[in-house]
Amino acid sequence: MKADAIVNTANPYPVIGDGEDSDIYEAAGETELLRERMKIGNIARGDAKATPAFKLQAKYIIHTVGPVWIDGKSREVETLKSCYVRSMELAASLQCKSIAFPLISAGHYGFPKGVALSTALECFNGFLLKYPDMEITLVVYDPAAVEMSSRIFGDLESFIDEKYINEKKERALGRSTVSNDPRMLERYRREKERASAAERATASAIGPIGPGATRTAGTDAWGYPEKKVVTDEAGQYTFQEYLLKLIDREELTDPEFYHAAGLSRQAFSKIRSNKDYQPSKETAVACVLALKLSFDEAKALLETAGYAFSRTQMFDVVIVYCIEHGEFDLLDVNMALFKKGLKELKIS
Repeated sequence: MKADAIVNTANPYPVIGDGEDSDIYEAAGETELLRERMKIGNIARGDAKATPAFKLQAKYIIHTVGPVWIDGKSREVETLKSCYVRSMELAASLQCKSIAFPLISAGHYGFPKGVALSTALECFNGFLLKYPDMEITLVVYDPAAVEMSSRIFGDLESFIDEKYINEKKERALGRSTVSNDPRMLERYRREKERASAAERATASAIGPIGPGATRTAGTDAWGYPEKKVVTDEAGQYTFQEYLLKLIDREELTDPEFYHAAGLSRQAFSKIRSNKDYQPSKETAVACVLALKLSFDEAKALLETAGYAFSRTQMFDVVIVYCIEHGEFDLLDVNMALFKKGLKELKIS
């Protein structure tokens, strides 16, 4: 990982510990790093200190000592929050623009991964309100190492099973028809119809978009009542025009909006100053999340940019799930995307 600061879950004493601590010493250069670490001395749990990074692709190593999980009632979460906050504040004081964290205390120290993850994301959100230009990366072994709480995305898998259509699934259904089982034939026919409807919806031009009335006409490709947002003004809005109207409607300041969307100040300035701004689909989706739009409003905003949600795209299915379940926090959404092995929303 290349970043200005790399965070090490350090031993509280100036010795080389096990696991990640040992790996970092080996990669940075044991002799040089241990010499600097000994100058610091002991580090209290929840505190953070910095040394040069030596051979690593970083300027600094920030050493923080996480809490050992006891029972959840011994100030473990408060101490863990202190690790993150002190590390980020130290990085900011050293004029770092980027910092990479492991999931602190989730290994040998026994923190439940769900608690460790939610604590990290809460700290990142709070810090980015003060330092919106800091780039924070959470590094974990693989998606299986991430445990999301049952409160958040509890039924994501069942939603995917219901909504997602892919070629592999179609081929499997096709093979099942060899048995001539009437039930399987009917299931295959329904799945094919839904897949075709999804593809048509993705490819079709929807028509004028705007903040006016809605009308119901059957169901859409997602199985929801179909509502077409039509303009109550002449002409058709561009993405920029419709987005700014929505921001005004929600009474958001520019910083409140672009922080929630993961946009830099410079990136949002480009949108605000250009009536014909053409966003990537990822940027349009980030704007949907920042505005906490309903599914129909989200479809309308994407359509102004020439995009649509498709049931044949896993990324789209996860985003629609988040919208339908009111999960709009960008970090939580990125964690769900990561969990499914998908590219996360990283907007600049």
